[in-house]
Amino acid sequence: MKKITYFLLILLCSFQSIAQISLIGQGCDGTLNQTLNFISYKGYLFFSNAGCSNRPDGIYKTNGDSLGTLLPNTNWMGFDPYPDRRGVSGKYIYFGQSNSLWVINGETNQVQMIKDNLSSIPTYINDLNGIALFSENGTNLWRSDGTEVGTYKIKDMPVNKIVSDGTYAYISDHADIWKSDGTAAGTVKLNFAVINNGGILESVAPSSLTEWNGNVFFIYNQPHGYSLRKIVGNAAITLGATGCHLDCGGTCTVCDGFNNVGGTPNSMYPTSSGIYFFGEANASGSGLYELWKSDGTVGGTVKVISFSAGTTPYMPIRANDYNSYPKQNYDNIFFFTATDPTNGIELWRSDGTAAGTFMVKDINAGPADSRPQGLGVIDGICYFSAVTDDNGREIWKSNGTEAGTMMVQDLNPGTANGVISPEPPNENLNNRWATIYNGRYYFKGISPIAGGNLFAVDGLKHYVYRQLTPTVSTIDIAKKAIFLETGTLILPSINVFYEGKIQNNN
Repeated sequence: MKKITYFLLILLCSFQSIAQISLIGQGCDGTLNQTLNFISYKGYLFFSNAGCSNRPDGIYKTNGDSLGTLLPNTNWMGFDPYPDRRGVSGKYIYFGQSNSLWVINGETNQVQMIKDNLSSIPTYINDLNGIALFSENGTNLWRSDGTEVGTYKIKDMPVNKIVSDGTYAYISDHADIWKSDGTAAGTVKLNFAVINNGGILESVAPSSLTEWNGNVFFIYNQPHGYSLRKIVGNAAITLGATGCHLDCGGTCTVCDGFNNVGGTPNSMYPTSSGIYFFGEANASGSGLYELWKSDGTVGGTVKVISFSAGTTPYMPIRANDYNSYPKQNYDNIFFFTATDPTNGIELWRSDGTAAGTFMVKDINAGPADSRPQGLGVIDGICYFSAVTDDNGREIWKSNGTEAGTMMVQDLNPGTANGVISPEPPNENLNNRWATIYNGRYYFKGISPIAGGNLFAVDGLKHYVYRQLTPTVSTIDIAKKAIFLETGTLILPSINVFYEGKIQNNN
């Protein structure tokens, strides 16, 4: 027994440097085209599951060890694909179903409708100190404490986005920003939008509202371009005033701010060291783009790099949206995508310096696109899906270097896709096909044996094929039963066991 145990430990250690893919649930009979639409609450991951003939449709809850359980009375439900139509506040998960607001009690699993007959689906759900704020799909500001009596309208107003700095909520309408403490009396317009002397409206870019490091930022539309601003009290300061472009008239910081293509409409992306955003080199729409970074100070708001002519940067679809749940722990490296005539749409990175901003790897060699999607960082490693002519769309990982960028596993061997993910023009939503939760990268995948289902990349270094009953001989290591057969490693999952072959990814 000691020899077998020692051999098994050596075997496991030998694969510690090889990230592999595991199946979280038993495979479906066919390919799943429906989105999973993730959200997490206190150690559990919730998601929609539909389209399996061998499993009821509905909302499932898992701790990550198995597919989990179908929540009571949800076998006809699913989360909306738009991530801002679900959110966590207090002990509740809020989500919309048609013109009604529903909650899941994260402690008891009770599912309840708390408001019906809204004018539209609840949207822009966000937390303010245990109170959920939301709109009726962009109209009227509402609040809820998770009960029917505590759910009511605060104010008649347009709502384009809601973020919170932990003390107040900030709501963008079509041109301005409101500040709210969650009450009607405490919801006031900050009046940033103005008509200048030339009769041109200067206004807030509504989708740009972003919280980072306890501060709220937004892009401000000006006659000669855009500027980055930060809210301080009831006012806003302009950041990076020393970086004005003369061809903008010397009155702006970022000219013709770049509106993301093929990705989230949020114009800014936070990392642990600051927020990144794109701009154009002049106001004429020449397509000469720039990358900027801000640490929230005037001196720390700087242009990182000017891209060469013909290079267009994108904010790609991500595993997690910063302003939705589950929130992501960000690394210092900003991963994004860009296209150029030589390499197509590929993975890029930046550390906030010109020398540290470059294409990581031409994953799909030549001008063909690899179109990275579902970007998510775990411990400095960016996981994502990408397309190649030889392998289709599969899961890749990168440490920000060419040598450290590689396919994790050809889950669906050959040219067939192993990752279920939308291709253009339907690739514009985050957190619906992939997510990061508890140190693992979850995604919608498909393999020839397991079918289409929920998979994860983690440290177990195994590829699970199918569910088994524990009938083979056992070895008990630290009270975790591990079953060993020739060429096969079997790992347990709460009294349910899976069979899988160890894969070497050299």
